Amino acid sequence: IGHELPRNATDQFLLTRFASPESLKPGDLIFSTGEDSSFINHVMIYAGDGKILESTQDSNSVREILFSEKFGLDLKKAWNGKKAGKKKIYFRSVIAPEPKKPAAAKKPEQKNKGKK
Repeated sequence: IGHELPRNATDQFLLTRFASPESLKPGDLIFSTGEDSSFINHVMIYAGDGKILESTQDSNSVREILFSEKFGLDLKKAWNGKKAGKKKIYFRSVIAPEPKKPAAAKKPEQKNKGKK
């Protein structure tokens, strides 16, 4: 939907920006670490209403699952870096913020060069 992301989960994490669980919008990403919690190795897409989309390594498909079912943790009680079992969870937004409008340029003051 207009966003290009690298294939690698760590690179995707680095290209996105912090988001809180309360601010997630469909299309935002949720990352998790491996069981050793040393690096990010899994990316899920937030689908809205507490649901996530994720690929499954064993069946080569995509499934929709409740965040709470996946992590045993209510989304509203999660936060960035929260441990869910042996994994850590991070929330990131891929939706770019509205660009700031440039300040209106001030007109230069005209000096009165009247001749007498």
